[in-house]
Amino acid sequence: MSGFHRLSWNFSLGTSFEIWKQIEGNRNYGIHSTFVELFINSEHQGLYCLNEQMNAQLLNIDFNDALLYKAVAWDGTTFGVYEEDVSTNKYWNNWEQRFPNPQDKINWIPLMYFTNIVVNYEDEFFISEISELINIDNFIDYYIFINLLSAADNTGKNTFLGRKSEDDPLFIIPWDLEGSFGRFWNGNHVGYTDIHSNNLYHRLLELNPNKFKAKVKNRWLDLRNTTLNETYLLNLFETNFRKIQESNILDIETTKWGLNDDLSEEQEYINSWIYNRMNFLDTYYNNL
Repeated sequence: MSGFHRLSWNFSLGTSFEIWKQIEGNRNYGIHSTFVELFINSEHQGLYCLNEQMNAQLLNIDFNDALLYKAVAWDGTTFGVYEEDVSTNKYWNNWEQRFPNPQDKINWIPLMYFTNIVVNYEDEFFISEISELINIDNFIDYYIFINLLSAADNTGKNTFLGRKSEDDPLFIIPWDLEGSFGRFWNGNHVGYTDIHSNNLYHRLLELNPNKFKAKVKNRWLDLRNTTLNETYLLNLFETNFRKIQESNILDIETTKWGLNDDLSEEQEYINSWIYNRMNFLDTYYNNL
């Protein structure tokens, strides 16, 4: 990854978390982040995005029946594979149990039941059960969010699942958003016409329980009139670009990482990508 791609990656990451917070409002389904200049042994390392660590304390979940799972690899976390063996440790089906403390209690039953329904159960049973198992509004927001960013890595691996009590459905939280807004995780450009999904969303869109597609479309239209308009998105990036331009961080990044790219060209690329992406998504959601 070139120097500026690394720099762009950091403030795209922070901007993405800010957008997720705006979408979710005060429901506490996300993290806070800030930009910092990092020093190791008095040596300047450049600009980084410092993020809170997702944990039970951050989410205010402390009941015995609360849960927090972290996706650590693919397959099972995209709900395409179901592992029948009941795990007796903190790992199952490419998920890691983060709460409760695995040393105190192992509880995979809710996630196993949910995954089994998505992967194996007949359509009628899936339709009747899914709205009770997940927070549909939250999962709709997540689908819109990862497609806004074109965040391919967040269809499975880079996610958390949680619940605050036994009576609550599972909610989903994004994590590790380095591949977003026109760049893949390694800094390569990506197009603006892909739709990112997984087996859960495939079934939700295909079977359309409780008019799921209409809810997705209406939520997109609502967000387009508020948080997800081009002016708001471009202003978020403009703020970050201005901070870089007004500091000496570009000189530091050049020395440390071999920065040779043009800041204005990167901003133009992101702005153009956002306009094209939003036009594409308008068509996609309107046709649901």
